[in-house]
Amino acid sequence: MNKKLIISLLAFSFILFNGCKKNPVVPAAALPAPLAAPSYPLSVVFEDCEDNDNVDNFGGFWFTYDDTKAPNFGKSVVYPRNGALYTMARVGPDWDSVHYGPNIYAAEMTGTVYEWKKPYVAFIGEGIQMGPTENPTNLYNFTGMSFWAKVGPTDQIHTAGPYRIALKTPITINPDMTLYDYYGYTFTPSTTWTQYNVTFASDFVLAFSATPPPQYQPGGSIGGGEPQYRIDSMKNVTDIQIQTDNPIPQTPDPTVSFNVDFWIDNIVLYRN
Repeated sequence: MNKKLIISLLAFSFILFNGCKKNPVVPAAALPAPLAAPSYPLSVVFEDCEDNDNVDNFGGFWFTYDDTKAPNFGKSVVYPRNGALYTMARVGPDWDSVHYGPNIYAAEMTGTVYEWKKPYVAFIGEGIQMGPTENPTNLYNFTGMSFWAKVGPTDQIHTAGPYRIALKTPITINPDMTLYDYYGYTFTPSTTWTQYNVTFASDFVLAFSATPPPQYQPGGSIGGGEPQYRIDSMKNVTDIQIQTDNPIPQTPDPTVSFNVDFWIDNIVLYRN
């Protein structure tokens, strides 16, 4: 038999019985361990507005509201209009991108608050749902929140009264629907972007009293009183709301009004 033919047959036999050469298998112990996300991350970006839509990172929607419905029947006007599509606004050159990073969009609420009649407060506000259906969300494991806020040069609310950011929860509403006593934080923004870092345990207080409404029935087994009321409220948050918080006028005058130009951005929930 031809020598070349014999060599070719031997080579073919080696390939046939040994197969093609495979990549070496690395023992599992030698592979790097996968990086697992913590079960309770230290911070969660609830909304940074950079996707330029009306949906937050929890899947909820932005909305606005005013004092024109019962029981207030006021005359205040909010923009974007109540029921209309909420649209984000472009951040102006006053944002310090060198120190705070790039930022293109933020939420802007404008409008006019009209004094109307006692004992009702004239107001406008905006809110962000905790989810697409406003199902109560448990925020009890979070320590607090941080956010950036400012007012525009035409805003008059910050000189007449502060703004208030609050955690809406269904358990705080009176049966007669006249008391909306949510835990919240009152602040007076300036015309310069400022970051606020607030804790739920100490900075968030009830709007109208230091104790829960008398008709409240504790939902837990720990006991009644304000501590349990706070716990139950934090475990059943449906929205984050921001509202004008000017006081009730002693002599309401429907011709008196206040311009609103409020901005908020980069809302983060955090744990210590």
